[in-house]
Amino acid sequence: MSHIDDSQELWTHIQKGFGVKNGQRVRRLKTELATCRQKGLAIDAYYRKLNQLWRSQADYQKAKTMEE
Repeated sequence: MSHIDDSQELWTHIQKGFGVKNGQRVRRLKTELATCRQKGLAIDAYYRKLNQLWRSQADYQKAKTMEE
């Protein structure tokens, strides 16, 4: 990420990247969660993958709550 001078600019940048209005990204995340399979991954690698998706989903939920 490039240098950001103030908190308002940072917040705007975060909202663009993680805001719920980014419907295509939200749909992709939901699809990844719905189709996530272990497929030969070690259990810890699979868990890390799921955990990352869950954290991303939680970030979108927080952003949605902040917008309301």
